[in-house]
Amino acid sequence: MKTISTLLSASALLALILCVIPVFSNSWFFSFIGGMRLHLAIFALILSLLLLATGQWPNSIVPLGLSLAMLVYLNYLGTHFEQPVAVNKTGPKLKVVEFNILESNTQADKVAAFLQSADADIAFILEAGTMASHLPQLSKTYPYRLGCGEKTQTCDLLILSRHPLQNAIVTSIGKLRPDRYMQARITVSDQTVTVIGMHLTKPYYDDFHIDELQTAGQRGWRQSKEPVIVAGDFNSSILAGDMQRFLRVTGLRTAAHQPKTWPVAAPSLGLAIDHIFVRPPAHIDRLQRIEDNLGSNHYGLTAEISIGESDNAQN
Repeated sequence: MKTISTLLSASALLALILCVIPVFSNSWFFSFIGGMRLHLAIFALILSLLLLATGQWPNSIVPLGLSLAMLVYLNYLGTHFEQPVAVNKTGPKLKVVEFNILESNTQADKVAAFLQSADADIAFILEAGTMASHLPQLSKTYPYRLGCGEKTQTCDLLILSRHPLQNAIVTSIGKLRPDRYMQARITVSDQTVTVIGMHLTKPYYDDFHIDELQTAGQRGWRQSKEPVIVAGDFNSSILAGDMQRFLRVTGLRTAAHQPKTWPVAAPSLGLAIDHIFVRPPAHIDRLQRIEDNLGSNHYGLTAEISIGESDNAQN
């Protein structure tokens, strides 16, 4: 029993060390680990409670206390970039869809039907290759688009819109995949908003994820005073160090509760790696997960966003 308790205690402490190192290291590995810190801290807490339940309290005290402290810290990180609470929201509202549909999806017809019925103002579709044959049908609902032949040679990242996409930019922010950054402005009821879609490389491919976030964060929209909406598959939770830096330098904010979008086989144990961020005065009034994954390995998101000023905003 002593050997088992020592092993459990050491495993809990190792998990907690992995939670701490991303605070001091910017390497891609620890950035990747940083996105999973909540899971590691919960794992350490479970091991500590097992030790406590089996009477091995001397070995449980330190990992138990550190686990609880880490969970408090991670809760702070998770809420630090939440948008202010908005009261008396005014101005136009947008309905937004974000969905990585999986490039090998065999249910593209169902995805197209969903998009037509979603009544969205703008939709950010990722790995959209299987949607190419449905674009004529979708153009009846969304007459404006970027991607899949519109300013691109690829059919990967796709933006569908009910509103004209002004000052459109399509570019690459990384070295692995082209055309995975799109930016435009749309005007709704005389209010103009910058909309940005992006698809980042997985964080365990060297420093590509870090570099892509830095490149995206250095683009000109940072200085804009207009409301901003950013949506896409970031392949990481906001607990990762590079994600925290990106939100800090851009002023983007999250909804209070971010739905877990991956993996679809165990959503309650998963990660929120697909995101819809806003910069005030834009405000996410509601953010929900699309309950049917429609053949994808991700769940999609829908959001209702106010893009006018809000009165009595408070943190």
